[in-house]
Amino acid sequence: MVLDRHFIEDHISCARPACFVQGTRPRLSRSVTERLLARQQILVSVFSPGLESRPYAIRSVLLSLATSRIKSSLGGIQGCNQSFWRKHFLEVNGYDERFRGWGPEDREFAARLLHTGVQRNYVRHRAIAFHLYHETRAPTGTNPFDSLLLETLRTRAKRCVHGIDQHIELTDAALRAERLNGVPTRHPAAAAVAASESWSD
Repeated sequence: MVLDRHFIEDHISCARPACFVQGTRPRLSRSVTERLLARQQILVSVFSPGLESRPYAIRSVLLSLATSRIKSSLGGIQGCNQSFWRKHFLEVNGYDERFRGWGPEDREFAARLLHTGVQRNYVRHRAIAFHLYHETRAPTGTNPFDSLLLETLRTRAKRCVHGIDQHIELTDAALRAERLNGVPTRHPAAAAVAASESWSD
């Protein structure tokens, strides 16, 4: 993903107390992606050649206010461009770690958020992230992990078993130890906890 320069600003501006934010992901062409990866190009924009969903690459606060919607459905869920409150993430126990490879893990996670009453702020024309080209990794035929999503929908599950709580004790312990020693947070997991604390309410 290549983030628009207003990406973080937009996610913060679009945050709502009982919502998670989802932005758009215009897809870059193979040729532009290859130039980016070869460091022959550093900028992408609405004018990049071969861009799919080009209108979604237009950043405009006015257009965003007119076209963004609060939704309670799974249609169009894209886990590559989302933000959510730490308390909501912990409430549903994060992503289900039984998913491996390509799968509907983002939709299953979003379904549990929706089941707890957290809605989706589907933001257009802000919070833009350009998607690098790659061959699809979707399995041919039936995805064996679809059953996990279907089970969550059937039971209206709000929390998964194999989630972030497996790691919270480790990260909290690392964070406490580094604070006690008066040193900057260096452990990657602890750094993530520290960074998220300012988003908690």
